[in-house]
Amino acid sequence: MTSITALIAEDEPLAAEALADWVKATPGLQLVAVCEDGEDALAQIRALKPALVLTDIQMPGLTGLQVVQALQGHDWGSGHQPRIIFTTAYDEFAVKAFELNALAYLLKPVDPARLAAALARLREKHSRAAGEAAGSAKGP
Repeated sequence: MTSITALIAEDEPLAAEALADWVKATPGLQLVAVCEDGEDALAQIRALKPALVLTDIQMPGLTGLQVVQALQGHDWGSGHQPRIIFTTAYDEFAVKAFELNALAYLLKPVDPARLAAALARLREKHSRAAGEAAGSAKGP
């Protein structure tokens, strides 16, 4: 199984550390970057093209929502736009997050079981996409 690359955008050091520990301890996930503000997150996402972004909402510079909105028009080439899991203390942004196609919206403190369930959905989507790509590569 190939690793799913993950980037964390979180300005609270303890929350960032907890998420990083979870990613590192989860088989099949590879942490590629931890960003402390929205501007760095946007630049790193565009450069590293992770499959998964775990982002806070309220961060210095750009908010997590602004980062995701900015990604909407990015040319991903042959890759896919990363899937987004919002991790936040604010429940009032959930509707907007799902309008931006969030994979999950998790309130802090993040429940590891909910994080694992979101990851399972991501893996299911990756498996389905890989199967479709393999099927179309075979041709008629």
